[in-house]
Amino acid sequence: MSQRIQEAQSGSARRTVASYARAEKFMLALLNGKNMGDACQEANISRRTGSRLGVSAEFKVRFKKARSEMLEQAINKLHADAGACVAVLREIALNPQSKGHDRVQASYRLLDLLLRAQETVVFEARLAVLEESVEGGK
Repeated sequence: MSQRIQEAQSGSARRTVASYARAEKFMLALLNGKNMGDACQEANISRRTGSRLGVSAEFKVRFKKARSEMLEQAINKLHADAGACVAVLREIALNPQSKGHDRVQASYRLLDLLLRAQETVVFEARLAVLEESVEGGK
């Protein structure tokens, strides 16, 4: 291969890597709540390029996957802190020195959380039965 062809190909590869990096920056900005214009500016791309990326099937798939992963991480953090939060609510609800309103609110939240947790457990059990029957029917 001639040197010019190799240089052209390596330049093309660099542009592809740079374009991919800008697309990733654009996606990250969108995931962090930026609007289209701000995300384009942050990624150093034109608004037209941002619009083209936004309608790209590959970008949509990667964006949805990244957003799903972010949501899963947030849920995992909430799960990790849930015990401490319940302990605080319980302490307020059971502390006779807490204001009456605070005790009522803490008690209400604890009961509401308990009810939601029970509903989730029942729902997951019912869903598992349905999934098992669908799998068994195949």
